[in-house]
Amino acid sequence: MPVEPGNSGGAIANLHGELAGIVVQRVSVKRVPGGEAVNEAHPIIRDWLKQYLYTITALWRTNRWRAFSIFEENYCDTFLSEVSMENAYALFQQIVNGGYDEIKRMVDEHQEENLFIDFKEKQDAASKGASKDDRKIYAKSLSGFSNSSGGVIIWGVKCREVDGSPDYAQELKPIQHLNHFLTDLNKYVHQALIPVNSGVQNIAIEIPGQPDQGFVVTYVPESDLPPHRAMLGVDDYYLRVGDSFIRMEHYMLADAFGRRQKPKLEFYYRIASPTSQGDKSFECQFIVGIKNTGRYLAHYPALRIKGKGLQLNNYGINGNYGWSLNPVPQTYGLQKEKGYLFAGGVNDVIHPGTVLEVAIFHPENKKFMSYNDLAGLLDISDLFLISYEIHAEGTVGLSGTIRISTSEFKEKFIEAIRNHLT
Repeated sequence: MPVEPGNSGGAIANLHGELAGIVVQRVSVKRVPGGEAVNEAHPIIRDWLKQYLYTITALWRTNRWRAFSIFEENYCDTFLSEVSMENAYALFQQIVNGGYDEIKRMVDEHQEENLFIDFKEKQDAASKGASKDDRKIYAKSLSGFSNSSGGVIIWGVKCREVDGSPDYAQELKPIQHLNHFLTDLNKYVHQALIPVNSGVQNIAIEIPGQPDQGFVVTYVPESDLPPHRAMLGVDDYYLRVGDSFIRMEHYMLADAFGRRQKPKLEFYYRIASPTSQGDKSFECQFIVGIKNTGRYLAHYPALRIKGKGLQLNNYGINGNYGWSLNPVPQTYGLQKEKGYLFAGGVNDVIHPGTVLEVAIFHPENKKFMSYNDLAGLLDISDLFLISYEIHAEGTVGLSGTIRISTSEFKEKFIEAIRNHLT
């Protein structure tokens, strides 16, 4: 199904469920290391999904869909962030773990470049170190991936350019004096970008039986401090669009600088046991909240939460009907379907590096638990299931699910009991 700019809303809506479902579920594949078949999550998106992502991202990043609604823009932001951080790093790990065989497989199978992977040749594979052109390519690539969704660069592979389609890996071009080239790339990490992306990693992969010859794999994480300017003679800002790096226009830079001023929010929970009934039965609390790991204040925070096997403590976060974020009244049907909603007002903020504890839950019909109760629990992977949504002013909504196994719960609850007793 082609994605037409004039039908952006319909295309996004139709793809939303399919794309999100595949990203969350991943694809189970079989590999045979040493003759033993194992299952593992495949970190690369299937071809058709990649093509949709390629098209959608290109249109969105270059601002050709001028009529984007807030929902569509937030969807693209959320989808890209969910896919990028998981897939860029998973791809990096797959290549590093697979070594030379994995790189050769990519060439043999004509792996296409995409949002997360880029193949580069060293200007002169036989010369020592990184040339001036190599350094410029390095800076441009670091800028493009840092300002986008992160990605992986594989040095030592020739690409074939195909009009109208993503370039693909065509031929191995191993780098001689590999360790010298690796040293140069590591040295230029702190000179290639302003500001520096401290998460960049460079790993050398040698060809078996050929010391100091092979490839370098560069991992570039998405940055929370965009935009990053490419230095080393480039002196410009770049963005990854599909399989290419494009120069950032003024409106892109304005948007990137705006994204700097946003908090970075995460779901937070802990298990506590503040009271007991005698010395045999202990209160079990699941305390949930929002953690700000970013550099900026979170205004108007909100948390929607639904827990399988859990019920809300209606006495508030302080046990005396006091709430850090006020419960929002909902119909019974909506609350049953979506869970509880807690929202802050103009005076409610979450400071950088702090946690706002929002609500307390108890195991259903079991506020107090004994050691015998713990021993009688079935050993299952999702004894408790917590689904959440986090929102704040100017940020893209964050959602997820926490699965707490029986063994994890026992360990944390026993630790909470020990803390209570001491």
